[in-house]
Amino acid sequence: SGDTWLKTHLPPNIDYVNAHQGAIFLVWDEGDNTNLMPFIAIGPGVKKGYTSTVKLDHSAQLKSIEQILQLPVLPTVSGANTFADLFEAGQYP
Repeated sequence: SGDTWLKTHLPPNIDYVNAHQGAIFLVWDEGDNTNLMPFIAIGPGVKKGYTSTVKLDHSAQLKSIEQILQLPVLPTVSGANTFADLFEAGQYP
């Protein structure tokens, strides 16, 4: 059902973020034996075909969303990495 939902809803959302300089983050939960999360970033400023070597986890996701929405960064995630590495210079939303 997840694949069907993505097939139906993802293309119009990709069109929207491309038209509005946004980004979509498709995120899976962390694996059983790791705190790393696989995910895909989609948007006009995202590096094409790029695989990051930066450690990204739920804290990185939360900090990135806080920064993108211009919210205060919670102290518990202030030392986390962000998704900025996935974007072309000057394109991190």
